Amino acid sequence: MPAPTHTKSCRAGWLAGSAGPLLLLNLALYVSMMGFASWALNSFVDDIGDQEYYPPADDACMCTGTPGGAAPATLHFIQFALLAAVLGSASKAAAAFHARASWRPQGLAAAAALGTVAWAATALALDLACKEMRAACWQ
Repeated sequence: MPAPTHTKSCRAGWLAGSAGPLLLLNLALYVSMMGFASWALNSFVDDIGDQEYYPPADDACMCTGTPGGAAPATLHFIQFALLAAVLGSASKAAAAFHARASWRPQGLAAAAALGTVAWAATALALDLACKEMRAACWQ
């Protein structure tokens, strides 16, 4: 006797029903991350403009002057956090399109590709955050 077919549709319906709130929560987190990273980048740029910073000649990182005693990884961390937030928001938009299009495979490739790139950028921003925290412990 074959298995009833309604169990598969019930599981798919549950998955589709729970995807919307999870996508909305993830989008809210990425948008808040984008707002915070934008504010931090704006503050960082304003602080560079307020003071003249001339690194010493033996400084290994002469390309980025860090205002206010910030770690040299701060600017890179802010930039990659902002990049990860923008890519994450775009991936959630693609995933919402995929969910709205009745889970057809046309939207799956875009959602999966953007999600993978957003995850990689988020991991890179996390790596830079860990580097910055480690550098702060040594000071």
